[in-house]
Amino acid sequence: MFFVCKSYSLPRLLKITRHFYILQGMFNERTVKDFQEAIEQELGRKLEEKEATEILTNLVGYFDTLAKIDHREKTQVS
Repeated sequence: MFFVCKSYSLPRLLKITRHFYILQGMFNERTVKDFQEAIEQELGRKLEEKEATEILTNLVGYFDTLAKIDHREKTQVS
């Protein structure tokens, strides 16, 4: 999903992925499969479903933290 879909920006893809994650409590099967395919195409490595889900979860958490830091910095009064 992240590497395959060129029409969306990375922040938009992360927002969509995070939305799916929050709504379902986990990533849907299609998102995981898209991610597995993208990693295989880009890096030549096959991921098991569990690995792909763990990586996606970590990515969403990482970018969520970055978004919170960015928001906090933008809203702080200097």
